[in-house]
Amino acid sequence: MDTATFATTYQTFAVSGTNVTDPFWGWPATVSVAGTIVTVTNSPVPGQLVRPYGAWDAQVVSIDDAANGGHGAILVHHLLTPAMVDRVGQKNSGGTVVFVVTAVDPVAGTYTVNYNTPTKGRTLVFQVTMLSITRTT
Repeated sequence: MDTATFATTYQTFAVSGTNVTDPFWGWPATVSVAGTIVTVTNSPVPGQLVRPYGAWDAQVVSIDDAANGGHGAILVHHLLTPAMVDRVGQKNSGGTVVFVVTAVDPVAGTYTVNYNTPTKGRTLVFQVTMLSITRTT
């Protein structure tokens, strides 16, 4: 990422060798700067508990540094349960709901996050203007 994106994401200036906390996962990361390009190297530990969005627990299962052509892969198991549906999410600094977890399927190992909470459960009406109609043969 560039230095401006880093500053916005991490709320600090990019300095090579410094340690930061990943804003999503909460695990430690190390910063490297080359000109205006910033590389952040994530450093979770297998077995470590993390809190995505600061909203629910997840556990680091494994780390494979060679995966994805050397970019690496971090496998995380989200510890969400069906009881957390519509109870877990994130609010912005103004208190407005940004998203809510709307489904958890422990068997499939999936969950669904709804970022449209202001419109959830409402009927949406769209006005459409037709600009042209073209006949094809």
